[in-house]
Amino acid sequence: MVRDALDACRDLLLSERGGTAENSLAKSVFALYASFDDSARGAFFDGLIDRFSIDPAALQRAAGSYSRHPSEEALRALRQAGESPRRTLFLRLSGAPGATAWLVRMREHLQGQAWAAIESDLMHVLGLLFNRGVLDFQQIDLETPFSVLERLIAAEAVHPVNEWPEMGRRLEADRRCYAFFHPAWPQEPLIFTEVALTRGIASRMQPILDPDSPVEDPRTCDTAMFYSISNCQPGLRGFSFGNALLSRAIEQLRAEMPWLRRFATISPIPGFRSWLSASAGSLDPTKDDLLALCAHYLLRVKQGGEPADAVARFHLGNGARLHRLNSSSDLSPAGIRRSAGVTVNYVYALHELERNAETYRRSHEVRTGREVARLARQAEPLLSNPPLVA
Repeated sequence: MVRDALDACRDLLLSERGGTAENSLAKSVFALYASFDDSARGAFFDGLIDRFSIDPAALQRAAGSYSRHPSEEALRALRQAGESPRRTLFLRLSGAPGATAWLVRMREHLQGQAWAAIESDLMHVLGLLFNRGVLDFQQIDLETPFSVLERLIAAEAVHPVNEWPEMGRRLEADRRCYAFFHPAWPQEPLIFTEVALTRGIASRMQPILDPDSPVEDPRTCDTAMFYSISNCQPGLRGFSFGNALLSRAIEQLRAEMPWLRRFATISPIPGFRSWLSASAGSLDPTKDDLLALCAHYLLRVKQGGEPADAVARFHLGNGARLHRLNSSSDLSPAGIRRSAGVTVNYVYALHELERNAETYRRSHEVRTGREVARLARQAEPLLSNPPLVA
């Protein structure tokens, strides 16, 4: 069956007929792929490497020809020789009905350096298919199909949903949930974010997540708090949809509720607890010490010149400002495990987003207020030889 699939790929690559004939070949490839177990998938990927890679000899001949006699024709031949046949194959596969889902799943199955060349070609084609301009922005509410809500519950990576009433509370009048979909894959969310409408910038997670908390009148709220953002498709890892989703969500919230004054987050600090264990040793920090150490971690501990914390990199790269640290804010098992219960507020001040984002791109400067900077200075006596790299 693996050979049949590879032969169908060859026929599709060589086909000049287009239209229905190519779709039929593509559908047969996907039908066979659907029947593969892990071993067969591995053999299929090995076959894609063996049979559909760039021909080094042909590339060398084309490069030599262009070097000796530069011309438009020689340049076209050189480009053609340097184009991976797999890339053309994936482009032809992408035209078949249902191909979007299958190509994403195929990339999800690609693990290991041996297939890195396949992943690179597939990433190129998926980048064309998932251009941000074609994504469908939708609000998720209680009228959203049950199957989509189930997918969101399964994909929630920041604050897990344990029971249906919890999901229902996250869709009440003082909550919002937004997601991106692809037009060719309308029942599968790609990424989603959850928002709580509050009075002022929230400092604790429990009131937001409590399914029994009272529902507030949105007209009395002045702040939109982004408290979760989760990717739904492992096969799209590495694609940056989050910043576009937050921008669209803020745009929608402003249009729907022009009285909102602030847009902020209440975010976890995923690497803080492990860094703390490695850096503070046997220190038993007080609540104030914990905040000081966390401020030091966010402002001064670096990874490749940027903050070590991935969530910080995301929000700062979008132009947000580090506003405040909150102790005993997320006392869930996950909140204790990853962040020692601390959360951080990032503020999306619309008038400074572009300037902040540009500053961060140039210098990786962490924009913050005096209080967080003061806390970071207080951490120095608590650390002996504090590491600056996570």
